[in-house]
Amino acid sequence: MALRSRVQHSPTHPTNTPPDGVDRLLLAELTDLIAQHNDWAATLRHITVVNAIHPATVRDIAQLLPHATLTLWNDSCHDAVTLDTALAATQSAPPDSSQSNRIVRSTSPTLDAALTPDTTSVLMRLPKTVDTLDDFAHTIAAHASPRMRFLAAGRVKYMTTRMNDALAASFAAVTASLGRYKSRALHASMPHTPLPPARFPQQATLATIPIAAYGGVFSGTSLDVGTRFLLSTLPTALTDLQSARIVDVGCGNGLLGVWIARHHPHVSVTMTDVSAQAVRSARATVDLNNVGDRVSVRWMDALSQLPDHSADLVVCNPPFHDGTAVTTTPAHRIFADVGRVLTPGGRMLTVFNTPLAYAPTLRRLVGPTRVLATHAKFTITESVTPGRGPHSSA
Repeated sequence: MALRSRVQHSPTHPTNTPPDGVDRLLLAELTDLIAQHNDWAATLRHITVVNAIHPATVRDIAQLLPHATLTLWNDSCHDAVTLDTALAATQSAPPDSSQSNRIVRSTSPTLDAALTPDTTSVLMRLPKTVDTLDDFAHTIAAHASPRMRFLAAGRVKYMTTRMNDALAASFAAVTASLGRYKSRALHASMPHTPLPPARFPQQATLATIPIAAYGGVFSGTSLDVGTRFLLSTLPTALTDLQSARIVDVGCGNGLLGVWIARHHPHVSVTMTDVSAQAVRSARATVDLNNVGDRVSVRWMDALSQLPDHSADLVVCNPPFHDGTAVTTTPAHRIFADVGRVLTPGGRMLTVFNTPLAYAPTLRRLVGPTRVLATHAKFTITESVTPGRGPHSSA
């Protein structure tokens, strides 16, 4: 089953370029493993591919392993949708007529759902943070076959020896490949028996709200400056809510949405995030606060799965980093969706890095926008969609 989204896919997404050095190295290392370990290779029937971004790489893996089923799992819903769309576009004439039936999508935001005791290999593009790798490695060691081999690769400039340590916490055998294509691969096997306790989720209390965070979720168990600033304005900005339908988009660990639910018991809250790790974290935060009857958490790209005019208020602390680079693309996707999802006269409260100057974009994509508070680092705005409503300017 493929994931679907209304979001338009960027022509500069990696699916529209040749496979990079990381993918080339993964394929080369997998080819070497198959040649060196014939007995193990003969058992390869269930393979999990984590965070793949290029359809050609997925097809090449399937061709290398003609008797195996490939289960795809991505942390990013955007990457999953884009990859599935690209794979579907090539299904009419695949290199192997049986390939498409052997490539399946795990639509769960939990990695363990993509693993079984018969999973004998996991291939992964290394995540951006060591904590994410630590969390993933423990999950893989706990749910895959004891005979499994874990192969992960990344760009050398983003790798650290702490990644080896993260794998060693869950696997007895960890080695690194030689560098090729400006990339390096890490091999892990022999899950520890017994497996040490998982480090994640971690818990903390922020702004009087108990929260949980899985590895790699934005800000973890800390209160980031932008969210702290937005929380300081909510008591005055959120008045007269009554039974409002509220959306927290890009919810991270779920602090904002749960704070609103705890302080306004008559509202319903939908929290969304593009990251599966964030969705897991937010759901755990909901459970810690016993607000599951009024708060739901959904894994989606921006608000792509929400109906038009289905929300009265949206709160947002949009992402502005992709790894080490500053980017406005995810925020712009969110703003465009908010303009569609809000009811006429509905509001959006946004906190963003002041130098990014999002106010003109918010006016264009959502509606009239005013600054509620600002300082050198962050700005909070209120945008109101055109039309009649208690907060409309008309």
